[in-house]
Amino acid sequence: MKRGLIFFLILSVMIIGLTGGIFVRGTKAESTLENRELKSFPPISLSSFMTTTYQTNLEQALSDQLVFGQSLKRMYNNVKNTNTRLVVSALKYLKGNQEKPQTEKPKEPKPEPIDNFPVTLTPRGNGLMELDDSHHLIFPKHPIEKANILFEKKANNINRLVDNYPSIGFYCFYIETDVDVDFINKKNDHDLADSFQSRLNDQIKFDNLAINSLADYQRRFFKTDHHWNYAGQYEGYQQIVALLKGDSEKLFDAETIMFNDLKFNGYKSRKLDDYTIFDTFGALKVTVPQHKVYINHKPGYYGGIQAYEKGNYSHKQGYNHYGACNGGDHGLIEFRFNQPEKGNIVIFSESFSNPINRLIAAHYNNTYIIDLRYYQRDCGQRFDFGNFIKDKNISQVLFLGYLYFYANDVFLIND
Repeated sequence: MKRGLIFFLILSVMIIGLTGGIFVRGTKAESTLENRELKSFPPISLSSFMTTTYQTNLEQALSDQLVFGQSLKRMYNNVKNTNTRLVVSALKYLKGNQEKPQTEKPKEPKPEPIDNFPVTLTPRGNGLMELDDSHHLIFPKHPIEKANILFEKKANNINRLVDNYPSIGFYCFYIETDVDVDFINKKNDHDLADSFQSRLNDQIKFDNLAINSLADYQRRFFKTDHHWNYAGQYEGYQQIVALLKGDSEKLFDAETIMFNDLKFNGYKSRKLDDYTIFDTFGALKVTVPQHKVYINHKPGYYGGIQAYEKGNYSHKQGYNHYGACNGGDHGLIEFRFNQPEKGNIVIFSESFSNPINRLIAAHYNNTYIIDLRYYQRDCGQRFDFGNFIKDKNISQVLFLGYLYFYANDVFLIND
């Protein structure tokens, strides 16, 4: 009885110390480890308490704000990563040293199948695998059955716009990433991109930055992040302009700037809390005519390449250089190039477009980049398609993104 009371008292002191320490330290806004905003303590009201919304949000806030919470998560992830490596190494060793039965006869060699994805994989946890040769961290292929449900919604949403606004040119550009490729079975039959395209109105012009080989994927994408790198960005820009303007449209130059002293740990390595795999960070420096930029209706400058060229960047482990250098996510970004003969375009996208927003905009008079995840928050109202294209004199509409842009209800357009 006495021993149990002592344990209870010690546990109580620990809980009070950890939770009470929150108010001494203050609340934190963001988790570098998990790359997300942390839940703050909710205001209490009778209605939120009665519906238990307050209790749920309070529990999440306590979990997020717990003193040493990030350190505890990091310790857990380190132990998990180490154990995963040990188990996989042991299994590979056993597999490689298994003795074959002496009675087994040598088998006749079979012709090697055509294999555009000749990889071996190591499970890493948190839904990630590692390509053994290049150390790219990859997510498994997304099931087409699940994608099709959301594809149908998105395609119907776009098709209604095409029917309602026949004078506007509509375009879709699909970016294949690791979630489109079946690395386990070493193939990519492009079924996700093809499935989405098959649901679109025939008047919509479609193109796909397809991954046809392992080299395509390794060349275009970071090892540790889900976004395309500078090589993939410029290839995408070339295809997008050809889709919008035709093959005869002259492209703008983009110089690749490498920051060899930066060890970039993208979303995937942050998800694993494993910083032993990293990318040498590089970015596109574009050469385009003079222009003005407005972010959420206010004059500004988009992207941080100029600061990076001067060496003004963070060396903090896990820092999001993709966003800081290429430009962040905003509800509305406007580029004005004062080229009225080239027309106006609106682009619906998310973070994949950030590095090439300026490049695409240089081919137009006014370009409007809209991220529907943040439009209402940043602009103070829901996006209304009909009013927007009328007010801005839009002649072309581009949808630009990867699987989770087209298979996500948050990107459906209100009209």
